[in-house]
Formats: sequence, structure tokens, C-alpha cells
Amino acid sequence: MKIQIKLFMIMLAMFIIASITGILFSEELYTNIIKQQITSNLINTTQSRANHIETLLGEYKGLTKTLATDRLPRNRSSQCTYLYSRDGLVFNSTNRYRRSLCSDY
Repeated sequence: MKIQIKLFMIMLAMFIIASITGILFSEELYTNIIKQQITSNLINTTQSRANHIETLLGEYKGLTKTLATDRLPRNRSSQCTYLYSRDGLVFNSTNRYRRSLCSDY
């Protein structure tokens, strides 16, 4: 074989080996970057959700305390109006109770 062909083959082999090494290195690097970003995003989301739940529970606690200490009117129909205007959509789970309590009025 001619020296030019041998040199070309050696250069081509070195180029292929360098390319494969670069691809493997960059794949590992980008995989680690993506894992870090996903982990960071999940941590931020979890902390935000925890803060939101803590705030919501604090509001529910204050509202429950207010409802427990407030005096309701004696008339049942005005009591229903008071309950509806008092907390609106805050206690969605008790809407059935309010409807049954106030259904006759």
C-alpha cells in the first residue's frame, strides 16, 4: 500500500475514535445536566406545594376558629343566608349539609 493511503486510514481511524469519545463524553455530561434540572424542578415544585398547603391550612384554621366563635342568628332562614354569605366556596365539602339544612327555606 502506498504511504498516502496508510496515512489517510490512520487519520480516519483517529478521527472516528475522537468522535466516538466526544459523543460518549457529551452524552454523559448532558445526561447529568438534565438529571440535575429535573431534580431541582421537583424540589422547587414540592416546596411550593408544601407552602401552598400550609397557607391553605392556616386559612382554614382561622376560618374554622372564626366560625366556631361567632354567634349565628336564631332564625333558621337567616342562619342559612349567613352561612352562604359567610364562607362562599371555601368549604365545598359541607355544601350538601348546608343545602339540606336550608332546603326548606
